[in-house]
Amino acid sequence: MLKGKDFALVIALGVLAFLAIASPKKVLIAEGFAISREELDHGYLIYENYCASCHQDGGKETPQVGDRQAWRARIRQGMPTLVRHAVNGFRGEVGLMPPKGGHEALTSEEVTRATAWMVQQSTAKGGG
Repeated sequence: MLKGKDFALVIALGVLAFLAIASPKKVLIAEGFAISREELDHGYLIYENYCASCHQDGGKETPQVGDRQAWRARIRQGMPTLVRHAVNGFRGEVGLMPPKGGHEALTSEEVTRATAWMVQQSTAKGGG
């Protein structure tokens, strides 16, 4: 059973998924996941200010934005899993993602938007 942050995150992702279906002004990021252009632009700002230090030339343990191969397996897990790992933190076989990238002041929505921007830039759809 989901509790606390996980439950709130699932609800937020469900709302985003519903809006993606209901609104033609959404940008498809990954299968079943779309956000508005404004949310995506906000995600870029969050990335630049909080995420780029690790995800842009941050070392081989961190998936670099634009590296399709590094993101492929992560994206295959689905956006809900990818966002949950970004929000709550995750230790994989290689590397570590601290909760919210170590920036606890970020909201789950901000982390979701930044994650969406990175995914978009790291897929054929994003052209990164």
